[in-house]
Parts: sequence; C-alpha cells; structure tokens
Amino acid sequence: TFSLTHVNYTVDQGTYNLLIEYGAPDVDADIDLDVQVKPFNITDHLDPSPPYQVKDRVRLTCKLRNANPGVTFRWTRGATEVREPVEEYVAESYHNESYSIIEEELYKGDNGKLFICTADNGVGTTTHSFALSVQYAPKPLVSPCLQQDMNYPNLESATARCSCSADANPSAHEIKWYESTTKDFSTAIRIDTEHNQSTLAVHDVRRDTEHKYYWCQATNVIATGQNKCMLDVHYAPEISIPDE
Repeated sequence: TFSLTHVNYTVDQGTYNLLIEYGAPDVDADIDLDVQVKPFNITDHLDPSPPYQVKDRVRLTCKLRNANPGVTFRWTRGATEVREPVEEYVAESYHNESYSIIEEELYKGDNGKLFICTADNGVGTTTHSFALSVQYAPKPLVSPCLQQDMNYPNLESATARCSCSADANPSAHEIKWYESTTKDFSTAIRIDTEHNQSTLAVHDVRRDTEHKYYWCQATNVIATGQNKCMLDVHYAPEISIPDE
C-alpha cells in the first residue's frame, strides 16, 4: 500500500511508477495522480487606468493562474449579468494563466457599482470585485422656496429660503445663485451670496417678487449645471372700486 497525506498540487501532482517484484515477470505500471484545486489568487487589470467619466469605455481583466480543472468565468455588473466577454482563455494546465476580459461603456449609475468576476471549476468558486468611480457633471436639485423656518407659503415681508444640493462626482466645489424673470438662464443676473452657499435667503419678499426664478448653478471639475425654482408669494385680496 502506498499512501500520500496532505496532498499538494505543486508537489504531488504527476505520474507515479509502480513496480511490483513478485515472481516473474515483475509488474511495472504508471499511475497518474490528478489533484484538483479550487480557483484562487485572482488578479485584475483596468485599461485605461482611472479616473473615468460618463461615456468612457473600460476593459476589465480577470486573471487566474491556480486552478484544476479549468474554470468557467462569469461577470456581473451590479445585479445584471454581462453576456459575453470580448476575450477569454481557459488554461488546461495548473501553472498556465486563464483570463477573461469585458469591455463596458460607463454611465452615471455605474459610479460605485460593483463589477464582479466569478471563477468556478466545480471544486470551488472565487470572486473578485471592481468598484469604479465614474465622474459626472453636477445636477443641481432645488427645493421649493418656502418661508424661513416654516413649511408655509411665502407671505409678504417674510424671508424665503431656497435650498440647493448638487448630485455630482466629484462634489461641486462652487455653488452660485442667480435670478431672472424668465425660464431662460441666459437672462439671469448673479445674486451676491457667500461663496459656495447652498441656501439662498430672499428677504422681505413682495408681490412684485412673485414669479421670479431663482437659479442654482453648481460646478465641479467636469462641468457646470443649473436648475431653477420659482418664488410664490401669497398676499391678501384687495378690492378696488373703479371711479364712476
């Protein structure tokens, strides 16, 4: 009886010669020992290297050297399976490298989303995750202009507050406020506020302030975006009697 304990692929894999010396002739035979190993030691490569912006295309490579038998690769983009790799090779030998490559166009929704490469050979499974940062221009989100400290419509003589938050990556480094009497930003006039202040206070609002548009403009290293809200002023009815 010949036995091996704590079998190791790199040491014990191979062909063993069995020689039985019993009578004549001797028995001479070869025995192949196939040691199966689950995949491990995945490495990755990104081309091009980050940073990335919306509409960029990136190639993600998943490499694997240690597995027996050969692996099957599977890619997911968030919860969605990527149908076909652009290139793939599965090695038959433990010491040769297997790899799978996908090429994807990036969108805003891919920011922070995981691209996952899974390698499975029936003996075991291993995964590797790519978390990509996708840069995009600011999209300002402007809340309705309401009376200060209250969720009430604006009354004459009150102070109204308009708030702006910018959905952007990287974060907006500058926020400016403008006002106009039309929906066309090109007619807007800059309002003097403190640098990068996301809340605009409009003091002592009057009925003639009604229907003005207040624009929030947010800027990051990618681009600039604008959005607007309208100031609605409530006031008591007035009765006028025309002269006879």
